[in-house]
Order: sequence, then C-alpha cells, then structure tokens
Amino acid sequence: MVKAFNTVFADVMSPSGLIRGNGARITAFVASDDADGAVAVGAFAASIGFAPLFVGALAQARHL
Repeated sequence: MVKAFNTVFADVMSPSGLIRGNGARITAFVASDDADGAVAVGAFAASIGFAPLFVGALAQARHL
C-alpha cells in the first residue's frame, strides 16, 4: 500500500496547475512500507509533473 496525492486539491491537478509561478513543481508526498511500491508511485508522480517527496513509512501518512 502506498499513500500519495491526498494533499493536493483538484484545482492543481491539471497540467497548468502543477507548476507554480516560481517554476517549482507541486510536491506529491509518498508514504509506504513497500519500497518498490513507493518508487513506482514516485516515478508515476514525476511522470505527470509532480515533485515526489518520500516521507517514509506508511505510519507517516497520518501526519500528512
């Protein structure tokens, strides 16, 4: 199980919304106990324009 994308509102989940005015990409926090799953979701997030940030174990998801 991987938790990601739950901190991003729908209005920024469009190609134009993923880039902020200063050129920085929107962060997609990724939490998981499965390293391979986290890497796969992080790669997917990056491929659609997000900046993935791995925050550790799935238990960390509750802080997001």
